[in-house]
Amino acid sequence: MCTEVEDFDHAFGGAYVGHDEPSVLYYSNVPGAGNRNQWQVTLPKDPPPSVKPGRSWSFQLTPAFWFGMAMCDTQSYPQQVSTCTPDSDSNITPSLAQHPGTAFMELQFYPPGWVKQFASQSCDPRAWCAAMTIDSLSEDPISGTLINPTCRSQILGGTEYVNFAFLTRSGRPIGPPNPLQFDPATSGNPTRPDVLFMRPGDRISVKMHDTSQGLRAVLVDRSNGQTGSMTASAANGFGQIQAAPTGTSCTEIPYNFHPMYSTSSPQTRVPWAAHSYNIAFDEEIGHFDYCTAVDANGNCTGRARRPGADRWRRYLLLPRVGLAAGQGDRLQRHQRARLRRHLLPAGLAGREHLPAPDGGTVHQPADGGWIQRQLLPGGVRVGYASHRGPRPGWGVRPDHRSGLHDRPVNR
Repeated sequence: MCTEVEDFDHAFGGAYVGHDEPSVLYYSNVPGAGNRNQWQVTLPKDPPPSVKPGRSWSFQLTPAFWFGMAMCDTQSYPQQVSTCTPDSDSNITPSLAQHPGTAFMELQFYPPGWVKQFASQSCDPRAWCAAMTIDSLSEDPISGTLINPTCRSQILGGTEYVNFAFLTRSGRPIGPPNPLQFDPATSGNPTRPDVLFMRPGDRISVKMHDTSQGLRAVLVDRSNGQTGSMTASAANGFGQIQAAPTGTSCTEIPYNFHPMYSTSSPQTRVPWAAHSYNIAFDEEIGHFDYCTAVDANGNCTGRARRPGADRWRRYLLLPRVGLAAGQGDRLQRHQRARLRRHLLPAGLAGREHLPAPDGGTVHQPADGGWIQRQLLPGGVRVGYASHRGPRPGWGVRPDHRSGLHDRPVNR
């Protein structure tokens, strides 16, 4: 799972790789709101494992939910400024020519029960896990250049490269997180004994704050007392990829990733992302959908949910066992209802862009309270709720280009 790029046509040669991401963005003018915050999470519980019509599990509803934060990365888009002052709103600039390079951190939580990472998104048949992922975009929009093709083929994520590290009990990564040295067999293998596992229904305290070595994320499982953490530091193997649009070089630069901004607002954004993300919560959907038949590789070879959808559906993860007719619609509808119920106030329903379900009983994961937002520096003053759709133009962007704006929610 990676941050969606606004100009995907140039970054990925015209191939659309987006998906649906209902999101809540949190804005506050309190200094520190953009670089240190705390959340309380109750992990969803799944229904029994026996298959029944209308029954669904967390891994079908979402491959991951995550907490986001904008980060300094001088080798990332727009690649115009060689410095970045951490934790500072001085990084808000009037033009890309003055903007420091920006990455986006997602602290991702993966539900149990599906194919194990790195082949898919689960870590364990019964337990949740979490990873710190930092996405960067090796693109210079002023000159119109990307990282050279040789390097692109050698790094995790390619043009949008990723640092990836599971949260562990020791706070040390199980393998190099940086995109050049990352190995799915080691860095991406969650069966290593140090990885923090969490049970469905566990109450998790999530804390993120900057340190001299980089952003530190700490998970405290209040149900059993276990703790896991990760720091985005050079000492832990995190790194940039040196911008090199020509030639064949591919150089990793050890790097401490620090939060970019002090506060959180529509201006404290990742300039290359498809939304105004800084401090955010998101639950990804659109990775499972109805199909009448799939091949051995999980590709839809039968009838998809609606005509014309295959142009973008081929990028989505489809289950190997076909869902009952209409169930894919119900899964996504109830996932969005769950997000609204626990994150949005009454009366702000969000955008419904799929047809209504055709009835039937849906047995979805129980989450009871699920998530609460806390900001360490003094609390949220204003939150903005938004829904990012599966195609460009379906999402809500707080800028003049789309003509659409997020709606403020007083907290």
